[in-house]
Amino acid sequence: LLTCNRQYCSPMARRILSLVASRLQSNRSILNVLAFALLIILIALAIWLSVDQLDHPSIRRSDVAGDCVPHYHDQLLEHLDAQLCQKLGCSWQPEAPAGAPKCQIPADHTGYSVDFRNDAGQATLTYDGEEFYGPAVEPLAVNLSVVDDNIFRITIYDPNEKRFQIPDSLLRLPAGRIGKLETDCCRMELCKNPFGVRLVRKSTGRALFDSCNTQDFYFADQFLQISTRTASDNVYGFGEHTAHRLRRDMNWTRWPMWSRDEGLYNHGWNLYGVQPFYICLEDADGNANGVMLANSNAMEVWLQPTPAVTWRTVGGVLDFYIFAGPSPKNVVEQLTSVVGRPAMPPYWSLGFQLSRWGYRGTSQIWDVVDRMAEYRIPHDVQWGDIDYMYKKYAFTYNNCSSSWVDLPTMVDKLKQRHIRFVPIVDPCIKTSEYFLDSDSSDEKQEPCKAIPYYPYLDAMDKRTFVEDADDLFGYYLGNVWPGQCHYPDFTHPNISEYWFNAIANFHRSINFDGLWIDMNEASNFNDADNYNNSYAQHCRNDSFNWPEYIPRVKDFDVAGLYGKTMCMEAKMYAGMHYNLHSLYGHAMSIATREALQKLQPDKRPFILTRSNFLGTASHAFHWLGDNQAHWEQLHWSIVGMLEYNLFGFNMVGSDICGFVFNTTESLCRRWTQLGAFYPFSRNHNIIGTVDQDPASFGPEFAAMARRILLERYRLLPYLYTLMYESHVYGTPVVRALFVEFPTDKGTWDVDDQFLWGASLLVSPILENKAVKRLVYYPAGRWFDYFNYEPRPNHDGAMQVEIGCDADSIIVDLRGGSVLPTQIPDLNTELSRRNSMQLLVVLSDAYDAAGTLFHDDGSSPTEQGSFLYMRMLVTSEIGQDDTVFSMNFVCLHQGYNTTVAVDEIQLVGLPGRLIGATLDGTPLNYTASANVPAHRQTIFNFTISLHNLCEVQFQWFTANS
Repeated sequence: LLTCNRQYCSPMARRILSLVASRLQSNRSILNVLAFALLIILIALAIWLSVDQLDHPSIRRSDVAGDCVPHYHDQLLEHLDAQLCQKLGCSWQPEAPAGAPKCQIPADHTGYSVDFRNDAGQATLTYDGEEFYGPAVEPLAVNLSVVDDNIFRITIYDPNEKRFQIPDSLLRLPAGRIGKLETDCCRMELCKNPFGVRLVRKSTGRALFDSCNTQDFYFADQFLQISTRTASDNVYGFGEHTAHRLRRDMNWTRWPMWSRDEGLYNHGWNLYGVQPFYICLEDADGNANGVMLANSNAMEVWLQPTPAVTWRTVGGVLDFYIFAGPSPKNVVEQLTSVVGRPAMPPYWSLGFQLSRWGYRGTSQIWDVVDRMAEYRIPHDVQWGDIDYMYKKYAFTYNNCSSSWVDLPTMVDKLKQRHIRFVPIVDPCIKTSEYFLDSDSSDEKQEPCKAIPYYPYLDAMDKRTFVEDADDLFGYYLGNVWPGQCHYPDFTHPNISEYWFNAIANFHRSINFDGLWIDMNEASNFNDADNYNNSYAQHCRNDSFNWPEYIPRVKDFDVAGLYGKTMCMEAKMYAGMHYNLHSLYGHAMSIATREALQKLQPDKRPFILTRSNFLGTASHAFHWLGDNQAHWEQLHWSIVGMLEYNLFGFNMVGSDICGFVFNTTESLCRRWTQLGAFYPFSRNHNIIGTVDQDPASFGPEFAAMARRILLERYRLLPYLYTLMYESHVYGTPVVRALFVEFPTDKGTWDVDDQFLWGASLLVSPILENKAVKRLVYYPAGRWFDYFNYEPRPNHDGAMQVEIGCDADSIIVDLRGGSVLPTQIPDLNTELSRRNSMQLLVVLSDAYDAAGTLFHDDGSSPTEQGSFLYMRMLVTSEIGQDDTVFSMNFVCLHQGYNTTVAVDEIQLVGLPGRLIGATLDGTPLNYTASANVPAHRQTIFNFTISLHNLCEVQFQWFTANS
């Protein structure tokens, strides 16, 4: 047992054990039993210590398939047969299951083995065997290190030649401590022949990361591959894709990661962001782990039913971070401790927002703003798409057009209504020294005249454009919305000054409140396949644009890696575009945040980015891109939102009502209800489609939108608190049910419901004409948010059919929670002036807890000007009554405010409320027979938030 429980047992060990067993059977004397017991222990110890060095072929049998031809497209696989496979030195497996490779790496293939190792977790690898994927790099160096007790790092690299790694200026990762291979949580093991690494959770003996005894580890110049077994098939993550389900299908599916300007059309397509990270839920005890690959080259993962993940990339090094949790929430917190905590959004950005591509001018925007106001629908932010620009030139507005000349005035007037303005900015800068402008200081409004286009001239002066590799003094030529354009190099030392100047000058023209950075994959309409356009920059026919192995980019429906972007040989300061492509939007986010912080140091920046990478959430927020007005995409939007919260993004949402195609009233109705619970809540659609703002469908729709959005605004203090805790601790704001209830197997596949924090369960209607749905309730007390009625009592989890008419959405409160709320208004500026309430929802044990964060809504939290407190409710059951006490523990008191609490709503009381006090002084409370005993209200008091920690509330219920 000792020698054979580590995945294999050598034949010699089996013969020795068999001999020992037969001797014990034939001679039962105590002395012989003890002697042979000692012999068994010594043999077991010897085999245990040398197990990694055994080289019998049985060791190399693997339950992980190694594909000999991963670079073959589906069309090529049709012509693959046994003869061709064997010519490649591979093993033909005609009985392989559907989806599995038939041409596999032979079972006796050795590959890399450990040539040298030390006790500090460092090793050198050499290669022996068939070179399936090009010349194997050798020797290789391996470093095993510990970042902290629950975070481990495995780095595999070429010690003789420097290879690309993500620059510290873009993502500074912790180095880890070499020399320590074991913590209280886990131990790391190095397998020698073939090479592999295993990380084992000591409490369960389960391997969290296991590449031992796999045949397909390979490290060539442009093909790096390693397979790792997962602790279970409950795997979530890998982004960004059009994904239909949250839990990944482990049955031979491939997920490419390479940032691309693409709409949400087909399942599995790679999209704007690159997030090489997953969470694995290990077992019914709720243990979870996460794995991140710090690599920015084009890559994909191939998921096997073993279960295992095969990682493939075309460059860089293999640099894994493993997060041991043990809970899913812990894993996300550990991920963000490595790549950076999520940014804290300004309060106004939590309000409802309107946008569209296709506004014909400021008058049309005013029409939308006015009809929203007429129906009294909350409206906090108005967006400007590319329509406002002069011929789509970045950092301009079209003041030569009568339709847009008054844009700055409109923005100032919107602010008088407490409505913010966020314009779009694309990175590609028009190759023009001039643009037409009018002299706004001239009251006579002289005709437009040519003035210098400084975003272009300044970049030429500072040499901050991406260079064309074939022209020493030229810059890479792309074609995006303005036509012929150059791309800023966001890795250049001069980029901070250049980008700040461009943003600051633009801000002097338009007093915007945040920036929307788009097309930053970087998108290019004239890639090398678009030969008909004179702007097309033809890419070299080389191994960078056409590596022998190309991930399944857009399901192989594109050319080389340059499809819809720059050629791979384009030169940036930090290296080739080949290595930096998926970092472009991330680098732009960093430069934009730094510029806005310099421009307004006393305000939190608001930046919305389309392209993103590991750690982008520290600098910008994300929306899910160009979706479609189709019913199935309501569900997909939840999947995307939940995934991005696993990636550490607190502020994320989808275009409400759909971006592409005309929406319908019924679809937009259900999407508005769902979108009211996106952290980032914005309605946006494409040019040429019908208006879809909530006021455009008439009074009945408007009334529904007003009701549901007012409930969002009522809950904003709770959402804002979650945002702060995400910013400080990395805890997800929106949670899949398995994140909050990992021990409940029924939650593992639920991806059409979600939680705000731990306390609010949202279950939207996602099908046309549906007026009911099945809702999964984990164990505990749950109450309808809108009327506080209890859901059916149950000791364990259950699924319940809940009705929901066309004007509503299913939202439930979890017992044991305290939520801060506020009387809502038409925008956050007005609602923040109103009084707050505390919503106490009692658990089965009649206790509850919650937190509250409050500040001015815009100052950087690093300044310390905020309140943060814990709210605790306990109960004591007496002979005649039950006494409830509510206390407040101030964790940080750095902000005085005029906002006060004036009401406590009580849900789930065990009996009739018979009294309430504040520091012993009696308070008013509801006592009407028309109000159910389980929901009562304490009211008619006022106490400022910063004084809460000095008081105690008590209330009393009758026990009969």
